[in-house]
Amino acid sequence: MGTFLQWMRDGFVLTWQNDCAVTPIARTRALMAVDEELDQIFREALGGLPGVSEKRMMGATCFLVNGHMVGGAMREKNGLRRFLFRVGKANRAEAEAIGHGQIMEMGGRKMSGLYFVDADDCPPEVFTAWKSLALFNAFSLPPKE
Repeated sequence: MGTFLQWMRDGFVLTWQNDCAVTPIARTRALMAVDEELDQIFREALGGLPGVSEKRMMGATCFLVNGHMVGGAMREKNGLRRFLFRVGKANRAEAEAIGHGQIMEMGGRKMSGLYFVDADDCPPEVFTAWKSLALFNAFSLPPKE
């Protein structure tokens, strides 16, 4: 138990398997919350499309079409609710024209083609525009097996 408390203090949690601690996981990821309301908005927006699936990635529920990420929904530990859209690097100009988005950054590095949109400042027509661009990108790629 002492090791577990040490890991917690240092910002990590441990997963347990057969009463043994294995694989440290960053505590910030463990504290990322799924926002079921935002997930449902995404689910309904993609309803009826062929090849749609869901997967937990990057602390969010992500939605995929034919194995390619379209976007996701997340609530950070500070309460910020955001949508994530993967529009692809080639569609940067179109993404900038929609507005309301910010290029995703991880560890100070910009992740071109991925945009965060504040869910509380995203009217339905803006969500639809981002979703359409992300779907265009996903359907332009060959299906994953």
